[in-house]
Amino acid sequence: MYYRKLFFKKMVLPLLCISLLWLAFGQAGSAIAADTATITDMTMPSVIGGCCARTLSWSPDGATIATGFWDDGTVRLIDVKSKQTKALTGHADPIFKVSWSPDGKTLASSSADHTVRLWNEQGTPVATLTGHTDAVLNVVWSPDGQWLATISKDQTTRIWNRTGGDAIAVLRGHSATVTQISWSPDSQSLATASEDKTVRIWSRQGDLLATLLGHTAKVFSVSWSPDSKTIATSSADQTICLWDAHGTLIKKIDVDNKLIVTLNWSPDGSQFVSNSLGEVRLWKNDGTFISLLANREDVLYQSEWSSDGKMLAMVQDNRVLLWKGLDAPLTTVGDDTDLVSSIAWNPSNKQFVTSSDDGKISIWSIDGKKADSFLFDQIHETTALAWSPDGETIAAGSEDKAIRLFGSDGKLKSTLVGGTAVILDVAWSPNSRILASTSSNTPVELTDKKLRLWYSNGKPFKTIGGSNGPVYSVQWSPDGQTFATAHRENMIKIWSAAGELLSTLAGHNGPVLDLSWSPDGKMLASSSADKTLRIWNANGTVKRILTGHTDIVTHVNWSPNGEQLASSSIDNTIRLWDKNGNFLQGYHVGQINAVAWSPDGSLLAYSGEDHAVWLLDIKKNKEIEVKGHAGDVKSIAWSPDGKSLATGSNDGTIRLWDAKAWIEALDSQGVAMSPEEDIPSPSYSGAEIHIRLNGTDLSFAQQPVLVNNVSMVPLDQIIAVMGGELAWDQPRKAAIVTKDSTKMQFSDQSNIALLNGTETILKQKPLAGKDTLLVPVRFIGESLGAKVSWDANDKTVLIETAK
Repeated sequence: MYYRKLFFKKMVLPLLCISLLWLAFGQAGSAIAADTATITDMTMPSVIGGCCARTLSWSPDGATIATGFWDDGTVRLIDVKSKQTKALTGHADPIFKVSWSPDGKTLASSSADHTVRLWNEQGTPVATLTGHTDAVLNVVWSPDGQWLATISKDQTTRIWNRTGGDAIAVLRGHSATVTQISWSPDSQSLATASEDKTVRIWSRQGDLLATLLGHTAKVFSVSWSPDSKTIATSSADQTICLWDAHGTLIKKIDVDNKLIVTLNWSPDGSQFVSNSLGEVRLWKNDGTFISLLANREDVLYQSEWSSDGKMLAMVQDNRVLLWKGLDAPLTTVGDDTDLVSSIAWNPSNKQFVTSSDDGKISIWSIDGKKADSFLFDQIHETTALAWSPDGETIAAGSEDKAIRLFGSDGKLKSTLVGGTAVILDVAWSPNSRILASTSSNTPVELTDKKLRLWYSNGKPFKTIGGSNGPVYSVQWSPDGQTFATAHRENMIKIWSAAGELLSTLAGHNGPVLDLSWSPDGKMLASSSADKTLRIWNANGTVKRILTGHTDIVTHVNWSPNGEQLASSSIDNTIRLWDKNGNFLQGYHVGQINAVAWSPDGSLLAYSGEDHAVWLLDIKKNKEIEVKGHAGDVKSIAWSPDGKSLATGSNDGTIRLWDAKAWIEALDSQGVAMSPEEDIPSPSYSGAEIHIRLNGTDLSFAQQPVLVNNVSMVPLDQIIAVMGGELAWDQPRKAAIVTKDSTKMQFSDQSNIALLNGTETILKQKPLAGKDTLLVPVRFIGESLGAKVSWDANDKTVLIETAK
């Protein structure tokens, strides 16, 4: 607990005094330390990542809560009734403030990226306000809802129309950071406080009306009373000053060597509270002391009145103190989970909401019971993982457009923000010095179209544009001299390590989705939406086209020893191939999100839509399931030494697993996969059909199937029963059938067959099976003089030969 108190004393005051908060941000950059944990066993993985909510605003109708996050620059909306959440992206840096307009139709957010963004009540962007040249520390609506005022570290205040556009007034005059602003109740004037020890009053048009001189140190807070009669200010000089509406000093109060952080008027203007380090005091509007509401060892750095003025909520460490009047005891509300960073009342005054540094948003009733909670470290899906070859750093790409670099201990090193779209892939250079990343808004609509290179410390190295579609994958060659990228435009591009385009490989008939270099760097494997894989020679020529999958091939991975390839497809299969592209084995495993070989090549880790990760021992033909994520596992990365495994999920977490525990469990608890359960040719798992020849049902080693309403049958077996000869022309990769005067030729490379030398277009291209070729049975039968018909009730092909 000590470290938390120390954290507050060192950091909370700067957090509330927004100018000092920015100083803290400037030193720390965009990296926020994550919780760390030791890698334990397979059932208790280390969890890294998370979010930190710093500001809250409850919509006037009580239907929606808005919150801004410090570590990822997102604004999120919570629908209180449906509990649905929505992430609003667009800011490139931490969010300082979110604020609903009085009518609840517009949400404003200010950010360290120098901008303010306006959103409608559904979360659709309305406008971006630009003009500040440094972090925008606060945004405040005028009481009539027609204007916004913003303050910035650039020492200016700006006034904007609620519909956006350029600032209608820029208020210059303060010689240091503006720390706080307050509108007059009639929306015609604005008071600003600054680190330059002054308070200034301005007209809405931007004219300086008065300069308030009385404090001898930085002014932290300024607040206009609801009755328009008084302006209250507090300063690092440990005083509170009361001024009239024209700026004349009414009273100066010495607060017993207490540093007053914030001031907050009651809704009726009859009293106000002051927050200091450890105390909350209640005062009359004339500055007369009423009562000490709270005096705690922990920091009490924020207080918020309910709209009816009957209750006051005060933040204390990881709890909230609820005050309901001088004669009522304080009610303590909270669950001791993490530091409460912000609080906001529901307009009904029956509930309030808190945000905490662990990313949790909690709604509480006034009797202290929790109504709902939302853990926002579950919002951003980890889309890509890559462990650096030196084992020191894990790169995690996310749908929130950021890349986070974690140490092997799970501690966040830095956050890389530079794009405006979802991260699709990340890949380290072999020397661990350069990280390459690709991004896209959606698989269809690209807004970023960029390939980015980063130094290992997170600093940008180079940005490469020019793509007309998403760059789905990036892979470095083993020697680190080049890298390859997979593109939606059906092509592969090869680049130098410096980011110069060297060559373009074309040949796929659909978007290229994944790439993998052979360990010796002499071959590149690619997978595509055209249902094929290709193996390319180093000079860019195609060595082999691999067919067999019946749907989009999503992943391809070369084994570490270079002897095998693993591919996965949305046909729910994983297929293994030898280095020459010959099919070895298939596994029907369901939906697959990620596949990764262990560094020694003995194990294959894969994940699907069941929240689990599976470990498959290729030689022992055994696998084991491990669960721990609360969502689907989308990415997998092995540590270079094979001792640990990192997994990323759409539950918002990245988990580090002890691979040794997995392997031991695999040996003792793994489920054997019998040959009968293996699928020799899983790619053709269409509806099974039957073949009946002259009234006799035939049996086949590989079951005939219906593909695209075409009955496909193993060529060697149907020819054997119908009387013919089959030969294989290996150079042409063709099968040749002869019977009497009939000669046919087939290839799984084309939907064109030769019948006695004449080209015939087949309704379905032949498919490569296990040691055979599946071909349309009607074409075979009719070409050999048989009558072929279809019995839909029995799903049976009827073949009648001449007697």
